[in-house]
Amino acid sequence: MDRREIIQNINLKVYHLVRLHQQTVCKQNLPIDFHSMIMLEKIKMLDEGEGISIKKLVETFHFSKPAASKIIGKLEKNGYVDRIVNPDDKRSCLITINKKTQKLMKQSNEQMLKLFDSLTIDELNHLSKLIDDLTQLLGKMKGETING
Repeated sequence: MDRREIIQNINLKVYHLVRLHQQTVCKQNLPIDFHSMIMLEKIKMLDEGEGISIKKLVETFHFSKPAASKIIGKLEKNGYVDRIVNPDDKRSCLITINKKTQKLMKQSNEQMLKLFDSLTIDELNHLSKLIDDLTQLLGKMKGETING
């Protein structure tokens, strides 16, 4: 195969991998959709115990504010996050994950551990580096700087 065919093959494999991930890990016994789970992971990453503003989520992860607000609203309605008044600015709210969400995320993480259980540490590190590299390339195409 030439370079172009290899790249097209990689593109198809990545697409297939994402679909399989969505159809298995993200739906297997988890009562939440893929985008909501990603948002919860991002909130957990940024939240230092006092909550995170939608503004900070938008700025850090390059969501549009309407898209972030829509997902957060859905998560709140379904009881996965709580909104609290920002003590530094009473006009805004902070988003926090709750016990229900912590349990859900623990369940999701356990499923991922099982999924990758057969890989060695070296294989996991190599896979992680390849994913970081691919993420950087896709971020450049979109004009973003992505931190892995």
